[in-house]
Amino acid sequence: MLETSFEWIPFIGMLTGIIITLGFFTLIGFFIWSEYRKKELQNKQILAAIEKGVDIPELNLGKKPVNNLGRGLLLSFFGIALTIALWITAGVEGGIWGLLLVGLGIAYFIIYLIEKKKEKE
Repeated sequence: MLETSFEWIPFIGMLTGIIITLGFFTLIGFFIWSEYRKKELQNKQILAAIEKGVDIPELNLGKKPVNNLGRGLLLSFFGIALTIALWITAGVEGGIWGLLLVGLGIAYFIIYLIEKKKEKE
């Protein structure tokens, strides 16, 4: 009878855990490094603008305006879908948790309406 040894299985599990942990921290480090580089390039652009005498508010530093309408609609519809799914599977008590996302979506929509009203004034 051929006997097989499974002594290597804990080693594989330990190696997998190490690789996943290193990958996670490498990913976090990459995001931190890329944000640092972006800020460094923005500072160089600001310094170059100051040397040329250009007003700094005129610079486009890559900031995008926040789309509160899109966020509001996305969160609202996702919350409604989650509420329905949880209601069907877990009953009314489970479905209530999806209403948190609906509330956040409505809040973003209200913020959008308030900002739009301020722009008109």
